[in-house]
Parts: sequence; structure tokens; C-alpha cells
Amino acid sequence: MVLWTDFQLTNTVIYSSDLDRALDTANYINKHHNQVIILDELLRERNLGVLEGKNWDTIRKDYEEAAKIYHSKDIHNEIPGGGESKVQFFNRVKIFMDKIAVQEEGKKVLIITHGWYIIFFINIVLGLSLEKKSKIHYVRNGSISKFVYQKGEWFLEKFNV
Repeated sequence: MVLWTDFQLTNTVIYSSDLDRALDTANYINKHHNQVIILDELLRERNLGVLEGKNWDTIRKDYEEAAKIYHSKDIHNEIPGGGESKVQFFNRVKIFMDKIAVQEEGKKVLIITHGWYIIFFINIVLGLSLEKKSKIHYVRNGSISKFVYQKGEWFLEKFNV
């Protein structure tokens, strides 16, 4: 991911979640650069199963058990209806990180994804465990974070700019 001041798309590999809101952003960023956008399902936000697309009033009223699982400290519980556990989501983020570290080594990469995805990415980079609640409170919509991969290790250089 790149910091806005470094934001030149020449010779940049662009990856995007295939969900509409991310793809719309990728297309908007890319409209004057004509780079290929690589869609990757691994970049999707956490699958929330039966909670997908529901507002919190409806969830509290009609999906109490699923909401408990979502808020649970148990990182292994899957959300009913095909939702991911926190461990499953964490592993998916890690698979993508490992993939681009090898596949795009030495290249500039722009990734358009979602808030929780970025939080989990940061937790992995900083070596934070899933058992503890993340101290990263919020990723602003449209913000940019910059990560650097060098000598086999990820580093967080900028966050939420």
C-alpha cells in the first residue's frame, strides 16, 4: 500500500478486493493511469455469514446468537451462515501477504481493500496475537497506509494518512 505523496501509478501492480465498493475505488484511482487491476477474493472483508448487510438494530433483535459470536473473545467460533472465525480471516489475510511478498518482490504494489482487513494486516505485521483485542481502533475510509517488505519481513511505515 502506498502513501499518497508517493502515489505514482507508473510501474505499480494494483490489487483490489472484488467487492463493488473496493473495485469502484480502484477504478476511480486508476482512471487516468490505465494499469491492470488484479481482482483477488482474498482481499474481501471478513465474511459475516447471516450478519452480512444487516444493520446493528436488526442484528441485536433477530441475530442475537450470531452477534455474540461476532463479539466473542473466542477466535475460533464461526459466524452462522458461512461466516468466518477471526482465525480463518487472519489466515486468509496472511495467505495474501505471503503471496504478494513472493510474487511482487521488489515491485510497488497498491492494494485496495477494507478496514478490518487492514487492521488484521497490521496486527500480523506488528506480531500482535488474535487473543488480545486489537488496539487499532479505526481505519478511516479512503485512508492510505504504507507497508514495506524487505529482507523477508513486513514493516508498517505509515497508517491512516
